[in-house]
Amino acid sequence: MKRVGNRSYLHRSALSDAPSWVKKRVRSLEGDLNVRADVIRFGPHRALMLGRAPLMGVKPVVPLEESWTQKAGGQPVIHRRYRGESRPVYHRTELMLPSSHPGQKKLRAWSRENESFLGRRDIGTLRSWKRVRGKMR
Repeated sequence: MKRVGNRSYLHRSALSDAPSWVKKRVRSLEGDLNVRADVIRFGPHRALMLGRAPLMGVKPVVPLEESWTQKAGGQPVIHRRYRGESRPVYHRTELMLPSSHPGQKKLRAWSRENESFLGRRDIGTLRSWKRVRGKMR
């Protein structure tokens, strides 16, 4: 599980590692919305986000394509579609996967090789990721 501040992120294959309230709400929301999340984010006050990022577990940097966010159980769900260069990106994706995931070794190696810029705060979108990555080469 990846932690950033007071939020936790995980790939759906690691859902068994999540608190029980997260598992229950993910199942409920996926059923209500007829979606299947690749990425789950949860945080304080039981806020939950389901995200569609099909390349999670395959690529080291993965853009978010779509999300469904609910601040707390029973609250309205906010749906967003992301397009183009302004899409949010996930990096250090190996931290969101279970240790048994087949892509773990490759993704960990990539993160070690690129450690020098992975801690930057300005690489949150595809555009900024490409810009910073281009300068580092």
